[in-house]
Amino acid sequence: MRYRHAQDRNFEDYASGRVFYARAGQPAFPVRLASEIFQRAYRHWQSGGGQGGSKIYDPVCGGGYWLVVLAYLHWEAIAAIYASDFDSEVLSLAERNLSLVTPEGLAQRISEIEAMRSAYQKESHTSALVSAQKFSQQLEVNLESHAIERMVFQADATDAQNMALELAERQVNLVLADVPYGWHSQWQMGNGELESQFTVREDSQKPIEAMLSALHSILNPGAVLAIAYDKSQKIQNDKFARLERFQVGKRRILILQKK
Repeated sequence: MRYRHAQDRNFEDYASGRVFYARAGQPAFPVRLASEIFQRAYRHWQSGGGQGGSKIYDPVCGGGYWLVVLAYLHWEAIAAIYASDFDSEVLSLAERNLSLVTPEGLAQRISEIEAMRSAYQKESHTSALVSAQKFSQQLEVNLESHAIERMVFQADATDAQNMALELAERQVNLVLADVPYGWHSQWQMGNGELESQFTVREDSQKPIEAMLSALHSILNPGAVLAIAYDKSQKIQNDKFARLERFQVGKRRILILQKK
């Protein structure tokens, strides 16, 4: 796949666990690929008549790492970020990551890094502090234009009523979802079962199909979805128009638009 928009540059400051929070043992989504996906999806939304900043929703957000990455890379194109996950344990991590788009949240993170540097005298903490100070300067400039609205909540991505209740009247025009592949994460449903047991539902759908059907009922026409998945998963849903598909390594990216 040839990158169209995201430049090949040093993303060291954005590394998972450096300034942005990470969960041990959880691989991070590649920064350049996240930027490319967002820019392609955002341009499709604009081509369909979208104007202004996008309002992003990630229904399987995990720790929210790629969302805070996108906020700092594409602040001017983002008005709001909404994030949910069924796993309550990862939501606290997502809360902390999205707090980094506020002066208070970033100041707290800087204090944490300073304390670690003082306690352990590691070069990695010194480097992280330099990165955090860069983000602090960038955030000050970003906030001169606008703040990014943010919300993190617990929800089942296959339950339209659950998501609609939490989102209330908030309008979503861009959905970004790095769905569980089974490498390091699994689908969970409202009854707490894992994807391996997700074989029979009343709608006879697999998790991604159930998620798409749920999202279709809460999104306005023209909303754009970008889904990262792997080759073992099949996506078919006639409620959405396919705009493009591409692959990077094991990841496949499908960009759809609600009809």
